[in-house]
Amino acid sequence: MCKNILVSNQDEILINELSLLIEQSKKQVVVQANINLTILFWQVGHRINNEMLKNKRADYANKIVARALRQLELKYRRNFEKKNLRRMLQFA
Repeated sequence: MCKNILVSNQDEILINELSLLIEQSKKQVVVQANINLTILFWQVGHRINNEMLKNKRADYANKIVARALRQLELKYRRNFEKKNLRRMLQFA
């Protein structure tokens, strides 16, 4: 049941403008999400460095990080794998 709908030139212009608004909004959401993730990852690395490791790089620090890593990875999965947590620590 396909009906042919005649769209006026003005309607087509409006639809194009609305589509542009929607696409711009989608891009802004992606940019904002990336900004928030960057801040989150810095904060995670910073807090682990300052509060768990006390800015030290001893052998025991690796055990502390490994323990935190396991807990975060179980709860949040992929973003908190070992390599990503190490990057967060370096980033901070």
